[in-house]
Amino acid sequence: MLTPTSLPYTDTKPQGAADFYLCVNATFRFIRQRLGEEGLLRYWRDLGAQYYQPVSKLWREGGLPAVARYWRDFFEAEPGSEVEVSIQSEEVVV
Repeated sequence: MLTPTSLPYTDTKPQGAADFYLCVNATFRFIRQRLGEEGLLRYWRDLGAQYYQPVSKLWREGGLPAVARYWRDFFEAEPGSEVEVSIQSEEVVV
């Protein structure tokens, strides 16, 4: 069953945060410095298995159309974004 959006969260921000990716990268650096490479990889695996579990399920069940829908929904939630998402024979191109 597809939800109104394929994102695992509700995004209601009126504008994007310019420092979001800077903060994400700083978080990854911190985890790597404290827990090492394996700790960072474990964090990413847990993030994928838990937080992104609804997305993974949609992708498994819906195939490439669900992957394309996710990326369209993702960028639609980003203020000022301009993106084209297309489905090729065996891939989604963003």
